[in-house]
Amino acid sequence: MRAGKGVTVDGGELIRALRTPGGRADPYPLYAQLRKLAPVWAEQTNDWAVATGYAACGQVLRSPDFGVDDRAEFDRSDPNWRESPVLRRAANSLHFMNSPDHERVRRLVAGTFTPRRIGDMRVAIETAASRLIDRLAERGADGAPVDFISGFAFELPITVICDLVGVSPADRHWFHQRVNAIVAGPPLRTGRALLESDDKPRSLAAVDQTTVELRDYFAALVAERRESPQSDLTSALAAAHDAEGTISEEELLASLALVIAAGFITTMNLLGNGLAILLDHPDLTRRLRLDPSLAPAYIEEMLRYDCPVQVLARRTLRETTLDGLRLPARASVAVLVGAANRDPARFDQPDTFDPLRTVKQALSFGAGPHYCLGTMLARLEAEIAFKMLLDRFEDITLAGEANRHNLLVLRGYTALPISVRQSRHVRGAQVAGKALS
Repeated sequence: MRAGKGVTVDGGELIRALRTPGGRADPYPLYAQLRKLAPVWAEQTNDWAVATGYAACGQVLRSPDFGVDDRAEFDRSDPNWRESPVLRRAANSLHFMNSPDHERVRRLVAGTFTPRRIGDMRVAIETAASRLIDRLAERGADGAPVDFISGFAFELPITVICDLVGVSPADRHWFHQRVNAIVAGPPLRTGRALLESDDKPRSLAAVDQTTVELRDYFAALVAERRESPQSDLTSALAAAHDAEGTISEEELLASLALVIAAGFITTMNLLGNGLAILLDHPDLTRRLRLDPSLAPAYIEEMLRYDCPVQVLARRTLRETTLDGLRLPARASVAVLVGAANRDPARFDQPDTFDPLRTVKQALSFGAGPHYCLGTMLARLEAEIAFKMLLDRFEDITLAGEANRHNLLVLRGYTALPISVRQSRHVRGAQVAGKALS
């Protein structure tokens, strides 16, 4: 096989290894081997490539020579795609739009997903996090193990994103089940389709019904907000849609579904991955506990060291060159973000968790036109969560076997059992409160 800069190598075995359960559990050694072969590896025909180097991945994400699969590409590969609800939803979402449609829809969504709206959510996030920590403390009394994923990492972001969108608290677990069904469904035209294992063939029909249910829910919610606007994102998007007329109703509904799905899965994985890292680095955890102002730096390093989204997918929009490798038009490129974030050409000692490193700018939220709109919200949730967890508990330890998702692209845990011990100042306040009662 041929790789960038004229190097002749065979990386196929490494790609196949990434698709195995062991490769998905710990892909970083395989990433390093692929990167040593070349920052860009391609098949013989160069119509399918994998980028692992930081510079190469950044170029793919930012260059106008690369884009995502859009409606035109859907038409080329499957003229009947409109018969599938899940593919229609995908084609109407930002994830599957290139210029000029991408700018048109993103401008409207970004205009409502503002820093002020996110900043105004701080108190609500703190309230939700405090309630969940109280529950962890109650369930974990006397050293009983509690699952951090189901008890906190899932609950906090689903609460926050549903509050943001305007979804009723009673419907949150309904959303969780349906988004999980789509995530567990067959890979679409994404990084999952390039690198996930095909050992369990699945039909699109299995998630079409789920997609219809989500669409109907949001259609009803939009109609309700048009009649009675609230201070949520759905009301703001519906009003902007009606005032400007720049996006279709299907694009509006797909945008809401995307915000829900992307807004809690990646943050859930950030929280789980982040706590697992802290458990592995007790000295650094003590430092953060003593100086909570370091939380933003820790979160940036968590995102670099073990990012929630490991792979992004792009396609060449025209013939182009990537790291000296000539790629034809319509070549698929898997951007291994997790590998780029550990490129020694960019980060000194990349396999070391170092929250105080001076070189940052990991690609965990992407880059270029498709840079994630929810970065500010994810960072805010993580900052609040870790500050409050370390303030409330003076000791957090692993209390059983941690289980990861059997996925490469979306990296996170299904279970992270922990035991917790409340801080002395919290126990003292509780004793004093009982004495006064």
